[in-house]
Amino acid sequence: MIKLTKLLTELHTSRDGDIDLRKIKRIQFSYTSQTGYFYAVYLYNKGKDPHAKSSSWTYKISYEDEVEEMFKEFGINAGMPRRYDTRELEAICQEITSRTGIAADYDDSMDVS
Repeated sequence: MIKLTKLLTELHTSRDGDIDLRKIKRIQFSYTSQTGYFYAVYLYNKGKDPHAKSSSWTYKISYEDEVEEMFKEFGINAGMPRRYDTRELEAICQEITSRTGIAADYDDSMDVS
């Protein structure tokens, strides 16, 4: 398992070695459509294009503890919701965007059948 701090450093590092959060443009929290359980968090280095047929994520985080480590890296004091809760996810997404400038969204459309 890749350490999230190392991953974030690799994704954000500029040529001079400084952390550059501008490389991650969007974070998406994904939950299963059938049961509403957490599935993964996707990190994108491109913004959301509503006209694109598919969007390619840069990295997928499947473990809740790694998501919580990402929250800490961003200075967010929150736990990762195990179940789909729009109120809680909206608050987390707003905090991510306000603290980092990274767009964040969520859905419950993952079909694992």
